[in-house]
This record gives sequence, C-alpha cells and structure tokens, in this order.
Amino acid sequence: MFFEEFENKFFDNLPPQFFGKDIALAVSGGADSVSMLLAMCSLREKTGMELHVLTVNHLIRKKEESEGDCEFVFELCKKLDVECSIVNARMGEIASLADNRNKGVEEAARFFRYEAFENFSKEKGCVAVFLAHNKNDQEETLLQRFLQGSYQSSACGIPRQRGVFFRPLLNFSREEIIKYLNEKKVSYRTDSTNSDLSYFRNRIRNVLVPVLNENFSGWQSAVNHGMQKKRIDEDFFEMLVSEHPWKNDGTSLYLDKNEFMSLHLSLRIRLVYAALEKIKSANRISYDNIKKFCEGEVINTCGISMSFDEEKVSIKHFENSGKNSYLFAIIEELGDFDFNFVKVLVRKSKDEFEKQLSSGKIISVKLPVTIEFWENELKGVSSADDGKEAFVCCVSANERF
Repeated sequence: MFFEEFENKFFDNLPPQFFGKDIALAVSGGADSVSMLLAMCSLREKTGMELHVLTVNHLIRKKEESEGDCEFVFELCKKLDVECSIVNARMGEIASLADNRNKGVEEAARFFRYEAFENFSKEKGCVAVFLAHNKNDQEETLLQRFLQGSYQSSACGIPRQRGVFFRPLLNFSREEIIKYLNEKKVSYRTDSTNSDLSYFRNRIRNVLVPVLNENFSGWQSAVNHGMQKKRIDEDFFEMLVSEHPWKNDGTSLYLDKNEFMSLHLSLRIRLVYAALEKIKSANRISYDNIKKFCEGEVINTCGISMSFDEEKVSIKHFENSGKNSYLFAIIEELGDFDFNFVKVLVRKSKDEFEKQLSSGKIISVKLPVTIEFWENELKGVSSADDGKEAFVCCVSANERF
C-alpha cells in the first residue's frame, strides 16, 4: 500500500536525536500539515515521540473559515488522541504588527505564528517544532527568491532545519501527500486565499509553475541542484565571515578599515549584511547602497549610518531627518506601509484616497509595485505587467491619514 511507503519514507527522514522526545507539530488543517500529523501519529510507537499540536488563528480571513480550520484540527486531534492547543490573534493584531514592522500583512502573520510556535515549544518542553513545507513549496520558494533577486542564504530556499524548526516533508511532493491522505481516507481544509493572484506566491504557484511544467521538462531538478550547489558555497562564505567578527563600542559596530578594504568585495558585502542583522535593522537596505558603502562611499539611509574614518568602518542606527534618504521597497498587497521618512499607501480604488488624502500624487499600478525614493523625492515606480490593479500614493511619514 502507498500509505505504508509514505510512512516508511517519512520515518527515514526523522533525525534519531528526536526519538523519545517531546515534539511540537504546527498544524493548520491543510493537506501538508494533516499528512504530517497522521504520519507522526502512525509512527508514535516506533519513535517514542510525545506529540503536541498547535494551530494558529490569525483572524485575517472570514471568521467562519479561520475558526472552521481550528475546529477541524481540534476534532482531528481528538480522534487521534493528540493534545491540541489553539492560539488566537486579537482582532486587528496582525494589521498592527504589520504596521509596526513596516511589512505586509502576510509577513506579519508569519512572524506572529512563528513566535507562537517558539513560545509553545518552550512551554511544552519540546526539542523541535515540525513544519509541513513540502518539495513543491521549496521549488516555488526558489523561484520566488530568484525573481526577487534574493541574496546569500535566502536564495537557497527553505532550510530543512534551522534552530528549533524542522521540516520532515521537504522530500515529499504535493502529489504524494494528496495520494497518502486519499488512501487514509482523511479530509483536509483548503485556504480560500490560495487562489488569490494578488499574492506573489500564488502567481508563482498558479501561473508560472504550470507554464514551466508544460514547456520546460525537468526544471524542478535543475532548480534543486542549483540550490544544493549554492548551499555549499554559502557554507564556505559563512565560515569566512565568521573570521572577521564585528566589534561593538557601545554605539556602533566597527571593523579595522584596512582589514575590511583588503577583503574581496563579495565578502565585504556579506559582512555588512551580517552587521545589519546583528544590530537588528528594521528596514531593508538596498543591495546597491550596501555595495556603494563597500566600495568606499558613506551611506545614511533608512535609519542606518555606514561610514569610514582613518582607522575603521562603522555601522550604527541614527535618527533619520528625511534628508539624504534612500528607499527601495517591493510592495505586494494593499495596505499602509510606514518607512522612516515616507508612508506608502496602497488602495484598491482611487475613491478611497480622494475622501481622505490632503496631499500626494495618486498613481495607478499593478501589484507587486517597486517604489524608489532618493533625497526625499519619489524617483521611480515600477509596476507589474499583469498583476492586480491598485492605486499608490506616497505621503510624509508624519502625515495623519
């Protein structure tokens, strides 16, 4: 039977160090996480693992759908004799989080649930949190990161394990997962937003991937092989970066200028990314600005100062006055996006602006849209050719709207 092959393969993907330990399972009710839950339950006796399920309600979809997903997971766990907990976001919490993080709603929801998973695992004493990303997710992520021009480890796709998170389904295709559930005669939930083409990820899954499947046989193998090669390179670069640790003087991170400038440009760029991660830069600094700094140009942008003196290079936070500012942002959905010196408003219709907006030019676009500012002036708006129609207006960050 296929379900036996599936479970044997699943078992082979489990690290032995998890056997006999408490494991948290992130279950949304979708096919992937339900198949993971079923396989883990079938292998409980063989692995000795104690299972703890968590499902998250972000409250960003229709109430009946999001609550229905949680109820489905809870009832399934009851049948399988597995403990199930539910975390509910407060009404408007995800939108507020997106605003505070200067990110979109989708990213804020991801941040919320990952934080919930980590807290849950600590509370239950779990050694790992299992996530249900599959092989198709990996391929779609690699395409997305390529199209977004991602750099360093982010261009390598979804890691099998990072910190407390582990993904046992990365070697399983969506086709295998559905076949397994059909044989087990177990239903699953489908997120209605999966077909919404206003999301970049959905356009990759529902538009780009079918074209690749029809016209480029074997593209998946090529993409995955490329990822494996890049990961080897990234391991090497991470080793080199660790050999040049940033020092902290209490106000900034710094390195010896001669040491920094003697390194290859690629390594200098990676060191700057490492510094920005270390100081927890809230805003995205463009690759172009990082490259300019590494070539010797002083950069003050998005609340970050990158400078040189005779002896050292320094990176630190600073209060952005709005002058000499640079912003590069890719916006994929409707909403308000606050940056240090500008607020970018994205609306479904022009009428939504005209009733409330006191200043700013309204621009017709198709999402995703790329916004570029320099010295507090809008320099460019690049719109998708076939995305979802929307309207954009950029106003002062201090303006009430």
